[in-house]
Amino acid sequence: MYKLKNFLKGHFAKSKVEDLNFHCKINENFLLINPNEIYDFIGENNSLIELINISFTLIKKYFPDSTIYLEFNQDPEYEGLNSIFANIYDGTNSYDCNMDLFEDLSLEFRELKKQYGKMDYFLDMVSVDEPFRNRLNDKFDGFLKIVR
Repeated sequence: MYKLKNFLKGHFAKSKVEDLNFHCKINENFLLINPNEIYDFIGENNSLIELINISFTLIKKYFPDSTIYLEFNQDPEYEGLNSIFANIYDGTNSYDCNMDLFEDLSLEFRELKKQYGKMDYFLDMVSVDEPFRNRLNDKFDGFLKIVR
C-alpha cells in the first residue's frame, strides 16, 4: 500500500490525492485505466465504493485468474450519462466458456445491484486485454511493476 500511495502522489495533481485514504478504498487489485476520472465520479457517488469492492470478490468467485480493469466511461452522445465499467479478462478459458460463466455472474451481480439502487456501475467480459494494458502502460509506465 505504501508503494501505491507514493506512486499516486507522484502521478496525480495534488487536488486528486489530497485524501489518499478515500482514494485507496477501492480494492487495490483493480487496475485503474483512468484513475482521476474514477475518483471524481466516485466522489459524486460515494455508495459506489462498497459495490465496486464487493463486486471484486464476486468476479473472482467466477473468474479466479482474471485481470479486472476499472474504467470510467463518459457517454459521447448523452451529457451526464457517465458510468464505471469493470472489464474482466480471463485468458484461461475460451471466450465462449467465459461468456457462459459471465451470464451466471451477471445474474448474481444484478441481484447485488438491487441492494444499492440505481448505480452506474457495470461489468463487461472482454476477449482481449491488450488495449487496456496499452492504455495503462501509456499513462503509467512501470505501474504494473509497482502494484504486483
